[in-house]
Amino acid sequence: MIANKNGITLMELLAYIAIVGIVVTLLTGTMIYAIRSHDEVNGQGALNMEANYIMSNLMTQANAFNPEYVTSCGTNCIELVIDKERIIDYDTGVLKEIPIDERVQIRIDEATKSIYIGNMKLNRDQYAVEVYQKDANGNYVLDQNGEYIPNIQFECDSEYVDICQTFILKIRLAIYKINDNGEKISKTTVYENRFSF
Repeated sequence: MIANKNGITLMELLAYIAIVGIVVTLLTGTMIYAIRSHDEVNGQGALNMEANYIMSNLMTQANAFNPEYVTSCGTNCIELVIDKERIIDYDTGVLKEIPIDERVQIRIDEATKSIYIGNMKLNRDQYAVEVYQKDANGNYVLDQNGEYIPNIQFECDSEYVDICQTFILKIRLAIYKINDNGEKISKTTVYENRFSF
C-alpha cells in the first residue's frame, strides 16, 4: 500500500504497468494457443469422422454386393462384378447358375476429387480426396513405369490380373477439408485400409 497521501509515484506507476503488461501478454499467448489447439483438434476430429464414415460405408456396400471377382476400369477405378446367380430349381431340386451381369464401381473422380461407390458419392462437399499417392513433401509417388500410383488398387491372388476372384482391395484415403472455392484449408490426413474378398 501507499504510505504517503501524495498519490502514486512515477516509479510505482511504471512498475504496475509493466506487471500488468507481462500478465496480459502471458494470458493472451495462452489464449491464442488454446484457441489454435481447439481448432486443430476439432479439425482433425472432423477429418477422422469423415474418413471413418467413408471407409465404413465403403466396406458395408462392398460386402453387401458380395462380388465374385474384381477387374480394373481405369485409373483409380475398380469394378466389383457378379456374373452368375445360383438358384435352386424347385421342380428338380438342382442348383442352377443363371448368367447375370451386375457391376459396381469404386472410384475416385479426378474432376470432383470425390470417392464413389456406384453412383453414390461418399465424401461430403466440404472434403476432397486426393487421386494419386503423395509423399511426405507433397510430391506424387511414381511406380516403376514412371506413372502416378492411384489411391484405389487391388492385389490379385491369382496369375490372371484382368479378372481376379480372390483379391485384396487396397484403399488409401487421403482426405482434406476445402472451403467454398475448393481451396485446401487443412492438412491432408491419410487412412489406409485393406478389404479381403
